[in-house]
Order: sequence, then structure tokens, then C-alpha cells
Amino acid sequence: MTTQTQPTQSELDAHWGYLYRIIHKQSGRQYIGQHRHKVGEDFEDYYGSGSIITSAILFEGRDAFKKEFICFVESEEIATVKEIEAISNLVSSGVPYYNIMFTDKVVADGLTWPEGVWDRYCKRCAKPVGEYGEVIERWQFAICEECVPEVGTALYHYSVPAVLSALSGVNQPKEDTE
Repeated sequence: MTTQTQPTQSELDAHWGYLYRIIHKQSGRQYIGQHRHKVGEDFEDYYGSGSIITSAILFEGRDAFKKEFICFVESEEIATVKEIEAISNLVSSGVPYYNIMFTDKVVADGLTWPEGVWDRYCKRCAKPVGEYGEVIERWQFAICEECVPEVGTALYHYSVPAVLSALSGVNQPKEDTE
């Protein structure tokens, strides 16, 4: 996905929303997100809602970051698909990133992925699932081959806290299985 110049206000107001990239000027670490534009809102007003990027901006200040426009989108569904693809490309590129992927979107928040998307990208790292990944139809998410060992047996026990912990890499209290 190529980056374009910053959009004009009239261009912003004519579209549902856009994808953007936030870059830490010193380290090059990046965050990719989508935003539903509000008419009259300036491009520089919104700097993401991800917990890691917002903490970094609060800690270091907005001047330590720059925001780049990626593309316009005309619906939430299109925005989600393009965001997944952009994050997947970022992860694959080896550039350090702030995104925490989609670890809580499907199960914890009850959101659903657009038709035909949830089974193509790893819920833990956002890389394409590939030939040897696993698709968990019950919860509508997929895990790439590299993340399957990390997620482990939680997938087969279908324990919500265990799966969320495995997907996010954050230790959570284990359910009593006895």
C-alpha cells in the first residue's frame, strides 16, 4: 500500500474514512489504523485509539510522531479488510510496530470480521494463515503456522480466558478445569 500526500479537508469530508500510519520519528516504529472521519475534522486531530500507541504518544508527546495518510475507504467493512492487509504487510516487513493485532476484536468484543476475511489472517500476529495454519470455525478466527505452538492447547479446550491469554501473549488466570 503506497502512502499518498496528506488529504485536503474537502477530500476528507467526501469519504467515509481513511487508513493512516503513525510513525515514531526516532525509532521508525509504526502504527496502522483506520478512522471514520467526521465532517470538518482535521486530519491531524486523530492519532489512534490503540492502547500502546496512545500510551506512547502521551509519554513522548505528539511531536515525536508523524501521521501519514494511506488511503480513503468507503465503509467500515472495506476499512477493516484494508487495515488487516496493511497490518499484515507491516508485520511481514520486519518494521517494528505498535499494533496489537486483532487479539480482542472477535471473541472479547463480540465483533465479527467481514465475510471471507477472518479465515485468511492470523488473529494473533495478522500474517496470512498459509497452508499449515489452523482455522477455528467455532469462534471464526485463524492462527498461522508460527503461532499455533504459542497458542497451544487453549484452542482445543475452548476456554475463553485461556484462548484470549494465548492469543494476546498476556498471562491471565487459568480456569479451574476440575
